[in-house]
Amino acid sequence: WTLAIFKDGGTQYVNWQNLPGYAIGEMDAEFKGNNQLGVTARGYFTFDPMRASPTPGVLFEIIPPVGVGYQLNCQTVTPTITPSLGESCVSGGVDGKLLLLYSNFSIVPGTRQTIGIGVSNPGGRPP
Repeated sequence: WTLAIFKDGGTQYVNWQNLPGYAIGEMDAEFKGNNQLGVTARGYFTFDPMRASPTPGVLFEIIPPVGVGYQLNCQTVTPTITPSLGESCVSGGVDGKLLLLYSNFSIVPGTRQTIGIGVSNPGGRPP
């Protein structure tokens, strides 16, 4: 990662820092949901975290298979979100991603965790 700070549109930086990042690895996860065409039901993601979250706030970005017609929704999210705590859920519509923000969600390595979201299956056979 590199950060350079420039003064008021200047071309010469006034401060610069270069730090190594960290390796990104796979996380074991599984999905369980309804297989009926055109049905909306809760879908569950169970995952095994590789490392702890650095802060108590966690943002899940869930992206359905592209071009198939799944619609992710916030109506049946579990654990329940609490807007007064700054938690939120935003759905992107058909084939769109779902953003799920928890302000107090502990991710602990070696502890299987499950979240549930609403999933509207496509009305016809996927391509």
